[in-house]
Amino acid sequence: MGESNLLKVNISIGDRKYTLNIKPEQEELVRAAARKSNELIYKITSSSPGRDVVDITSFALLQLALKVVEHEQDKELDNLQEDIKALNAQLTNYLK
Repeated sequence: MGESNLLKVNISIGDRKYTLNIKPEQEELVRAAARKSNELIYKITSSSPGRDVVDITSFALLQLALKVVEHEQDKELDNLQEDIKALNAQLTNYLK
């Protein structure tokens, strides 16, 4: 995809502003992710005053990464359950 098809959006995360070039269909997701990041940064800042920016962003990144890992594990578990159901159906058909 050429750069001419990209949308330039401005977002703020923490106290910094960023300009990103993204696909137009990603705009809503990028803005929602920035909002979620800011909510998490605010929550951490409020509960741990005096922490420096690196600590706050590290904690925020860790929390978001934990959510990603949990989601991946849930997805793997769902896939495993589907495989077990399929094997059970095959076994049931074989035993008939």
